[in-house]
Amino acid sequence: MHFFSKRQSESRCLLALVILFSALLILTSPNPARCSRSYNNARDSYYSLIRSNSKKKFRHNWERSINKFIKVTKSKNDPKVVDATFMLGEMYRMLYTYSTQTKDLKTAIKYYEKVAVEFPKSSLSDDSIYKVGEIYEKKLNDYKSAYNAYSRVIKKYSSGDMASKARSKLIKLKKYAPVKKKPRQSVKKDNRREKQIASSGLTLIEDILYWSEDDSTRIVIYPKHSIDYRYNFLNENVPQGKGARLYIDLYNTQLNPKIENVVNVKDGLLTTIRSEQHDKEVVRVVLDVESINSYRVFSFENPFRVIIDISGEKVEKISRYAKKDAKEYKPINAIKPKANQQNKEGKNSRKNRKSNKSNEKINITLAKQLGLNVKKIVIDPGHGGRDPGAVGLNKTKEKDITLKISKKLKKIIEKTLDCKVILTRSKDKFLSLEARTAIAKKVKADLFISIHTNSSDKGRLSGIETYYLNFASDANAAKTAARENATSHLTLSDLGDILKVIKYSNVDESRELAHDVQREIVRELSKSYKDVKNLGVKQAPFYVLYGSRKPSILIETSFINHKVEGKRLQTDKYITSLAESICNGISKYIDGFNLAAKTQN
Repeated sequence: MHFFSKRQSESRCLLALVILFSALLILTSPNPARCSRSYNNARDSYYSLIRSNSKKKFRHNWERSINKFIKVTKSKNDPKVVDATFMLGEMYRMLYTYSTQTKDLKTAIKYYEKVAVEFPKSSLSDDSIYKVGEIYEKKLNDYKSAYNAYSRVIKKYSSGDMASKARSKLIKLKKYAPVKKKPRQSVKKDNRREKQIASSGLTLIEDILYWSEDDSTRIVIYPKHSIDYRYNFLNENVPQGKGARLYIDLYNTQLNPKIENVVNVKDGLLTTIRSEQHDKEVVRVVLDVESINSYRVFSFENPFRVIIDISGEKVEKISRYAKKDAKEYKPINAIKPKANQQNKEGKNSRKNRKSNKSNEKINITLAKQLGLNVKKIVIDPGHGGRDPGAVGLNKTKEKDITLKISKKLKKIIEKTLDCKVILTRSKDKFLSLEARTAIAKKVKADLFISIHTNSSDKGRLSGIETYYLNFASDANAAKTAARENATSHLTLSDLGDILKVIKYSNVDESRELAHDVQREIVRELSKSYKDVKNLGVKQAPFYVLYGSRKPSILIETSFINHKVEGKRLQTDKYITSLAESICNGISKYIDGFNLAAKTQN
């Protein structure tokens, strides 16, 4: 049987629906005019591969076809992104038949999950989750994970075409169902329980959240009030069947009954997060470790929260004990900044300034020396939701102004620069400071830009200033950082913990970005507004800038409670001018990479 002939090229999409692998293309439009040219090319390559018994035996043939589908997924305007992502899962699943490498199954699961998570409304989402279940059940013999996957199909897509198949699978795997929890207490009982905790003098652990990135995972524990805690890392103990784990004991606390006791993470660094009432006055949170290079545990005030950062290389394995190499779980020491670290950094910075004088003609940062570039930018509209930020004239709220500027900036950047822009929030909702940074890390942002409006005690100050992460350059910078570092006002003493982590920031690139943006804002606005004050580039320990690991700045666009600037911030003309000038500054910064390349040549 010949699937395709040379004379039938115009009807390939229609004919594809009746071949053996039609299930893979069930959502592909039969109208050739609607088919992506790149997707058609990738699909043709796929069919050519599966029809050839000789080609299927060699991995490079699979990878050639896979790369074509990957190209489709990277094109944001291609209507076949979902289909291509699904096909990547299919190809890696089939590749395993010839390679027998478990990593191919893991990659297939990754792409299936990508379809389900990023395109939940697609008709391929339930198919993807079902495929994940089949891999766990038939290939990896992980029946509990298979049961969970099939359960997700029923829970999220009960009316979908895969629901009946998933129900049959659940009946078959019934003995692997998770142990049923006790019936959830009524709201009245939960409220009564919280009142009992409050009357006992213990602090309620209100929530435990986590964010996963490529090389790190952040866990944040939210007690209702400040607490004492201690932590310890335990190495893997194979004879006892215990894996490596990090636990945190939270003293004089009670666990919120609404918190799920076991959360499956399975992100390559952690497998699960477990929480329990260890005794009457101690809540214990246990992080079951899959792979780890280092970790840090620290806390912040206003509101108080305990933060755990895990970093390492994500492993490609199904079981914690799949590798026999015992060296994989080495003893890990938490990173503890030395007491004199600040003084040392101060001395080093002075040395760097001296050495930089001899290189003023070729001032090229490491990123530019490596030929790196900017393709993805995260714009962070400050405040939001229950956190209004500063309030200005006519009761204008900072959270509303920053969102307007950020949306306008996103449109201008995407129109004028070859960059993708992601907003941390696109509507009026609350986001914690650590969540904003986590978003930037998750999407692998090249730049992180936080938009704010300034304010002063008596509304007399005006001007524009741009910050990058470092120790506060003056008292005003410290006050500004204290105001922005939490939903309620911080005191200067609260900045101590932030100082410990400044050494992880990308200071050189952030400083350069800040100067480029500040210079363009002042230059452009001065053309239309003659009284624009240049407050310069400053440094301060803004927590929202910490942790992105990429060049990051915070722009105080104007003083919202100043009688002149406050009125300007309420006009579309001024907001547009701000957005255009910020974009110009980013453009100057990006142009610096090309200049650096020419200088090196």
